[in-house]
Amino acid sequence: MNSTLRVIGGFAISVALVGFLLWQIDPAEVAGALGRSRPALLPLVLVPFALDISLRTVRWRILLARDPRPGYRNTFRYLVIGYLANTLLPARLGELVRAHLLGTREAVGPTRALGSIAMERGLDVVAAASLGALASQAAGVPASIVTALGTLAVAGGLVLIGLAVLPRRFARRLVDDLVLRAGVGRAARVVHGIGRFAHGLLDAAEPRRIAVCLVLSLAAWIVTSGVFLVTATSLGIAISPAAIVACVVAANLGAAIPSAPAGVGPYEFGVVIIATSVGLDGPTALAFGLLSHICTTVPVSVLGAYELSGVRWNLARLRRIGEIAGADMAGEG
Repeated sequence: MNSTLRVIGGFAISVALVGFLLWQIDPAEVAGALGRSRPALLPLVLVPFALDISLRTVRWRILLARDPRPGYRNTFRYLVIGYLANTLLPARLGELVRAHLLGTREAVGPTRALGSIAMERGLDVVAAASLGALASQAAGVPASIVTALGTLAVAGGLVLIGLAVLPRRFARRLVDDLVLRAGVGRAARVVHGIGRFAHGLLDAAEPRRIAVCLVLSLAAWIVTSGVFLVTATSLGIAISPAAIVACVVAANLGAAIPSAPAGVGPYEFGVVIIATSVGLDGPTALAFGLLSHICTTVPVSVLGAYELSGVRWNLARLRRIGEIAGADMAGEG
């Protein structure tokens, strides 16, 4: 029931935001802006996309921290399958799908894999919010947005610092003691799963590892801006690099909230809010958001579908795993 309500709520958010955008902006003008684009430039998005996905693959493998862990090839495979699942399934179930895949196929354990993904998400929030605050300030975005992004960056940074300075040996003993005391009876499987998740998070939280992966995260977000730069050039949009970075951050932070598959609605809304605040008209801003969304989603979905066939799965099984992955994480022993 809770899962169903989350899905319904996510779709409701997407429908509301899409409806709001179409109420404010004439779809015919958006179509006209898209029609004036130069599609021949769009294959250039594959260059920043390839570099971005490479950086994220390296980062995830570093965060897995200790053996057993997969090589770079399989890490890449599970990463892009997870991204495909995020595109096709609601509530960002792709994170659970890739944790399940890596955990069961590489003897890592799904909840330990999920601990590394939790650290990855935290690094992304800090890196994106930090870049977004700086870029928004430089681009002349309203101060309320700059303040919100800056606050998010500081809060996330404090959490990362807390994890980095936490005495890991003491924390591991504490986790193991709690698991030993509470992990009896019907709750044993759930408690053991939580313990494995905590160990995965602690593995990833070594200070040097956090520093290296934060640099990789910043680099990945900057490279992602290259995709938006290509789409802006294709549409003939004159927009500053700082505004492009701010659009990237707003789009992706927006897509992180519960919504329909692929973050439809919040993604475009984030781009429109930033782009119109720096001078673009509504139809052009929405066309920019739509085309950027397509250019960031299609390549990774194609790669994910190819890698999905490599593990002998199909889309129906991907959906089924997405539906049961949460229960698997909680029940892992």
